[in-house]
Amino acid sequence: MDGRPAGDGPARVRRRGGTEVRARLVRLARQEALPIDVPPPRPPRGGRRPFSESREELIRRLLDPELTLHEASLILNVSKATLRRYTDQGKLRCTRTAGGHRRFRLSDLLELVEGEQ
Repeated sequence: MDGRPAGDGPARVRRRGGTEVRARLVRLARQEALPIDVPPPRPPRGGRRPFSESREELIRRLLDPELTLHEASLILNVSKATLRRYTDQGKLRCTRTAGGHRRFRLSDLLELVEGEQ
């Protein structure tokens, strides 16, 4: 196919196999390290994240949780579109995540319900 006899190829590799390997090892030994600063690998972090909330923040978060649009719509028994409309009209406060999603505080939902009665 490439002009060599069919039986000649593998035999040639076997004969020169040792010298080719030695030549590669010599070339590898002569190589120098690249001048790149690579930081050492960090030890794997497992388990829980370090606790950074104060006691007051933890109590506030548990008593007045942050709710998603879906959770708030289930609590108020209204559609998600209605909640979006309420926030756009200023009837209901919300915060936005970095991705633009709405988050509601339970206390804000209770204020809305008490204000409608």
